[in-house]
Amino acid sequence: MNSAAKTKKKVKNKLKSNIIKGTLILSCASILSRIIGFIYRIYLADILGEQLLGTYQLIFPIYVLCFTIYGAGMQSAISQVVATLIGKNNTHSKDDGLKGSVSKDRSLKNSNLKYRSSKNGNFKDNTSKNNNKSSLVKGNYPFVSSAARNITPRTILLAGTILSFILALFLSIFINFNSKWIACNILMVPDCDIYLKLLTYLFPFCSISACICGYQYGLENAKPPAIAGIIEQITRILFVFIVQGFFSDKEICCQIAVYGLTVGEFFGFLYNMSTIKNKKRNNKKHISDKNLNNDNAKLHSESLHSKRQHAYNAKSDNQQFKRQELKNKTFNKRKNKISLKESFKLLLPVFISLTSIKLTISLLHSVESIFIPASLVKYGYTMNEALSVYGIYSGMAMPFIMFPATITMAISTMLLPAVSKAHSSGNKKQIKKLIRRTSYFCLVTGMAATVFFLLFGNICASLFFHNEIAGRYLTVMSFLCPFLYLNMTYSSILNGLGKPHMTFVITVVCTLIKILSLMFFVPRYGMIAYIAASLIAEALLCVMLRHYCG
Repeated sequence: MNSAAKTKKKVKNKLKSNIIKGTLILSCASILSRIIGFIYRIYLADILGEQLLGTYQLIFPIYVLCFTIYGAGMQSAISQVVATLIGKNNTHSKDDGLKGSVSKDRSLKNSNLKYRSSKNGNFKDNTSKNNNKSSLVKGNYPFVSSAARNITPRTILLAGTILSFILALFLSIFINFNSKWIACNILMVPDCDIYLKLLTYLFPFCSISACICGYQYGLENAKPPAIAGIIEQITRILFVFIVQGFFSDKEICCQIAVYGLTVGEFFGFLYNMSTIKNKKRNNKKHISDKNLNNDNAKLHSESLHSKRQHAYNAKSDNQQFKRQELKNKTFNKRKNKISLKESFKLLLPVFISLTSIKLTISLLHSVESIFIPASLVKYGYTMNEALSVYGIYSGMAMPFIMFPATITMAISTMLLPAVSKAHSSGNKKQIKKLIRRTSYFCLVTGMAATVFFLLFGNICASLFFHNEIAGRYLTVMSFLCPFLYLNMTYSSILNGLGKPHMTFVITVVCTLIKILSLMFFVPRYGMIAYIAASLIAEALLCVMLRHYCG
């Protein structure tokens, strides 16, 4: 086997091992988190009751909408850009080995878009002036000027965090001042006013955590986000469990549950910040230890005269270095500002594209969630009964359906940077293999979940929630499982291939089908019409996403 084939195999094996390792870590953490969250959901159902649980669930469309603006799109953008930077660097640093060229310098001179890696992992742009329409990654990013040579994954993280935090702070203030209007006119439940105000406190912490998680996913390092998720769940539940014991009023308990979201997010934020600082400290320590070992080795190998001469030279060099360092301070500050500015230029188009898509989809999903109680009122329920049915659907049946999706969600999270990296290096064979294997796995998982809920759905709902309606919903909704799990994976693959617009168009069409069912069929046939429309929409979504994945 020649060197080019060996290099290809090594890159492929590394990519595969990173996906498997990351998926296993995220799956284990998500399963643990889901089990904890599931127990917590049973606890909330007991202390709040069906009506208050429905009210509590009704604030989450607003939360998801805001998170989409300041966090979800930014997390995916950071993950995709960081993975692409690393993938592009690996591709150009291994071009000579893959092509069997004699000289690396000769190969770089003949290419139109050239990047080379420096010792600290930065990227240098050697693009000619005539190639201004070139992009860092074909079809995804705008042209990057020569100042972009200082862009690193950390500058991308910093730029994303600044933008995300500003958006989160603005939304937090906006919703705080307009919570009453939103509760009365959008959610159509005035009691949600206080819960919306309490919800806004977690936005700033959540924005920073989302950016750090996106950075870690881009590096294919799934461990820190997984641990942060577990810490968030445990601290939230402990807070609610301890504080709720001092109160018996159900409305106060519901407020405490919303407070718990902020407490959990705060502790997750603290852990995420510690992972970034520790990594920086470890890198510095590693470099200093390496330099110290090298100096000691040199000193031992020199004679006494050479040592004295070395010490004399070191003193003079040190003085010269200090003078040069003073001259370079202004230059370094300017260089950092330029690299941050270029990071914004690189990140913003991806962020705007992904966020606009996610925001439109989230708006439609929020409209969908808000329409469910309103449509059930037209069917003949009172508002309290409609909120109870919505609480059973979203707070009892849906968590059961989404529980097996823990593994498929982990796969889709790791697929985005992996597909982006393979796409940037032009490895179409690897992308096809990823699509085939993940499709097979998600389909088998979904079919197994369908069989399980068909056989044991009523028993599970009666055992955990003591609710027969939840059991009936769970049995009918079991057919959604294969399509839901496959759609997560296909959406992630399309985003990694630089085709988020396709995901957007298809998802909008399928969401509109469900909204139309709420407008025309649920007022006549009840909740079963909405579940049937959801099944048709998810099946159509699955077929169309798979077609455009290639």
